[in-house]
Amino acid sequence: MIHWVVMAILVPMSTFASEAPPADAHGAAPAAGTATATEAPPWAEVQSRMLVYKGQRQQLMSEMTKLREEQQHLKMGTAAMKAKGQEIVKKYKEYREHTEEYNKLLVQLRYRYPERLAKEALKVHKTEEVPSLEELEQQMDLDARLTQSLSRARQQYGVSAPSGAASPVEGRQPSSATENAGQEPASGDEPPTLRESLPIKVRK
Repeated sequence: MIHWVVMAILVPMSTFASEAPPADAHGAAPAAGTATATEAPPWAEVQSRMLVYKGQRQQLMSEMTKLREEQQHLKMGTAAMKAKGQEIVKKYKEYREHTEEYNKLLVQLRYRYPERLAKEALKVHKTEEVPSLEELEQQMDLDARLTQSLSRARQQYGVSAPSGAASPVEGRQPSSATENAGQEPASGDEPPTLRESLPIKVRK
C-alpha cells in the first residue's frame, strides 16, 4: 500500500520536471520574452533599407551623368536627343522618389532609435536634398567640363588617372545652381538644356 502511494506522488513530479524550460549554466531558467542572441536589433531593418536607397541613388546619378554626356554629342532637335532627354527625366523621377524614401527612413531612425544615430557619423543625421532638373543639369555639365579639363591636363603632363577614380559627380550631392553663378562658360557651342531637348508636354 505504501509503495503505491509513493509512486502516485513521484509520477506527477517527474512529469512537471520534464515540462519545465531548460536552465542555463548557472541553473536559472530563461525569462519569458527574452530575445535570442541571433535576433536582429529593431533598427537594423530600417538602416538596411536606407543603404539600399542610398546605393540606388548613386547608381541613378551615374546613369544620368552618362546619358547627359551622350546627349551632348547628338544633333540639336533630333529624335535621338529627345529620347535621351526623356530617359534622363525618367531616371530623375526615380532618383527623387528614392531620395524621399531615404529621408522618410532617416526621420524614422532619428525619432524611434536616437541612441543608434548617436553612434553614427554626423552626416547620417542630415537628410538628402533633391535638386531641380535644371540644377542637376548645370551640375552635370560643370562636372563634365571638369573631367575633360583633368583629362587634358593628364595628357599634357603624361600623368595617368588614378586607379578606380570616380567621376566628380559620383558620391556627392549636386550643388545648387546658385553656387555656379558667375562662372564663365566653356568655349564652343553650349549643349542644349534638358527642357529644350524635351517635348513641350514633358517640360511641364
